[in-house]
Amino acid sequence: MHATIDWSYRLLDADERALFERLAVFMGSWTLEAAEAIVALATPTSTDRQSSILDGLAALADKSLLTIAAAEEPRFFMLETIREYALLRLNERGGHQAVARAHAHYFLGLAELAKQHFSGPHVAAWATRIEEAHDNMRAALRWLLNDAGGAEAALRLACAMYSFWHLRGYYAEGLFALERTLAKSDAIVSPLRAEVLSQAGFLATTLGNTERAIALFEACLALCRTIDAPAPHVAALNGLGIIYNRANDPRGIPLLEEAVHLARNVDNPPRLCAMLRALANALVTNGQLEQGIAVYDEALQLARQYQLVRNIGLILGGLGSALTFAGQYQRALPLLHESIAHQEELQNRPHLAWLFLFLGALHFLQDDVPEARRTFAQSLTIVASLGNLNSLPDTLDGVAGVRLPSSRYRPHDCWRSSGLRTTLNIAPSPVAQAYYARCQAAVRAHLDDATLQAALEQGRLLSAAEAIAEASALLE
Repeated sequence: MHATIDWSYRLLDADERALFERLAVFMGSWTLEAAEAIVALATPTSTDRQSSILDGLAALADKSLLTIAAAEEPRFFMLETIREYALLRLNERGGHQAVARAHAHYFLGLAELAKQHFSGPHVAAWATRIEEAHDNMRAALRWLLNDAGGAEAALRLACAMYSFWHLRGYYAEGLFALERTLAKSDAIVSPLRAEVLSQAGFLATTLGNTERAIALFEACLALCRTIDAPAPHVAALNGLGIIYNRANDPRGIPLLEEAVHLARNVDNPPRLCAMLRALANALVTNGQLEQGIAVYDEALQLARQYQLVRNIGLILGGLGSALTFAGQYQRALPLLHESIAHQEELQNRPHLAWLFLFLGALHFLQDDVPEARRTFAQSLTIVASLGNLNSLPDTLDGVAGVRLPSSRYRPHDCWRSSGLRTTLNIAPSPVAQAYYARCQAAVRAHLDDATLQAALEQGRLLSAAEAIAEASALLE
């Protein structure tokens, strides 16, 4: 194979060889724009023009040294064995550092450009573009983390990628990248570092690592006390408020209210929208339905005013769930379906897990057991694939509920989630009692107190993966 590639390589002229070697820096696929930019950044005195680079790419494709994928915007890629050969040649010439630096800074620029669009009307298109470039983003961040002077740029890239990681469910990967970046940049004192601390806190929260999340949010607040960083300060208060509210800690709602109050003085509509949504959710889960619905309405008006497409979808889901728990099923159903359509377009699978949970609760409360079973199963499938455990206890309660009419229902099933809540430090939300209180009542009708306590202890010993596996089996 090496000899075959070498033979094709020797057929190239000098310019084609140089281009072939530079392209080895790409991971996965790339665009013509990316190739042009990296050639320009790596060799700023070059006279290469778009047409010559395009001709060079065509020549490499003719010699089977790269492949062109037909699409609306053509993408190019190399087989890994060919890329390794080209990289070897690039290293022999001593040009790898310059090309890798150019690659990292091009994709840093692309990530920061995408970040500006992740709340606006074109978020779906930008999410797809970053997904296509994700392998190259990973490579760029690795290079910056290994570069002696790359700490600041690594912080910028990790910060810019956060919205994508959160939207598409790359929680563990995103947290690992943010943690590595924070370790690399521990000497930097800036609002940017505070922002990355808060982002890492949110990913740790989503992964159920509550202690780590609190430590990250507290570190963010400590840094914000020494510098002027209002946006991450607000985010950290919001993050702590969400954690405490989920644990039924009375500090939760006051922190969320403080975050909203401060966010009103920060010129950042997407952030204020997120703060309002978090407060509305907390009010609803604590049974303050009218107040929560009013805050959701304010958030939705703000999101529509600024065309914050991602926030619109999230708020519609929250409002739909609030109306469900208020018993306004006819108003809630279209809102939940509209929110699901938004999230499917964005491929926001993490939030789809919540939406299917809410939709399952609505059907369950209307005694539509087959439809409730179907939507709970959809939620559970997403949770199992992503590792987002925050919605798992409520989903397990729903699974237990839809098994009630079955002769194969085991009465201790719905107590499994109660044990798991202790493990995950997620207290049951007061408002959700409406749909799983029925499960618990049925259990109490079948079991004595001693058996109930034993079932609860069994639930505490289950891992999340084991609980998911058992619940999935019950739904089959």
